[in-house]
Formats: sequence, C-alpha cells, structure tokens
Amino acid sequence: MGQSLEKTDPIVELRRLGQSVWLDQIDRTMIRSGRLARYRDAGVSGITANPTIFAKALETSDAYADEIARRLESGQAPESIVWDLLIQDVQAAARLRSRARRRWLRQHRGLA
Repeated sequence: MGQSLEKTDPIVELRRLGQSVWLDQIDRTMIRSGRLARYRDAGVSGITANPTIFAKALETSDAYADEIARRLESGQAPESIVWDLLIQDVQAAARLRSRARRRWLRQHRGLA
C-alpha cells in the first residue's frame, strides 16, 4: 500500500510531481530566524517579492520598527525607507540562496 499524503512531505511530493515550490512572501524575521534557510533546505525553489508583499511584512512585523524610526528621525523620506528595506531583504535572501547554490554545485558537480 502506498504512503498516505498525511505522512508525505508536501514539498517533496510536489517536487516529485515536477512542480517548483515558491514562497510568495519575504520578511526580515524569516531571513534572520533561519526560517527561510529551512524552507530552502526543505526544497523551496524560490521567493517572490514585490512592494505589496513587502508592505504586508512592514505592517505585520516589528522587525523593522527600530530601523524605520531611526531613518525617519534622520530625515529620510518614508518611500525611500521602504525601498531601502525591501532591497536589503531581497539582497539578504539572494545571498542565502546563492550560498546554497554554490554549496550544491560543489557537492554535485565539483564546481563553484
């Protein structure tokens, strides 16, 4: 008898079926806590980010509060702050993915 879906890792099962799994969110807490790395290690293929997704992260996470306050006090425009923080988070996520890709290439192809 086959393995039930209840016992199957959904990411592994989707990959077995030829599907790529992407996260449709990103936030600083996810990056800093290691949760994004755990998703990557579990087989998540990528992450999408856009201003709407990032606005939700800003609204629902206190991970940005201190930095936003400092930047506002220094006179930085709110829209500029949002773009700076978004770019920082996307770059941090890209570095995390890049390190994993280089590690995979070394292990599987002797490259990088």
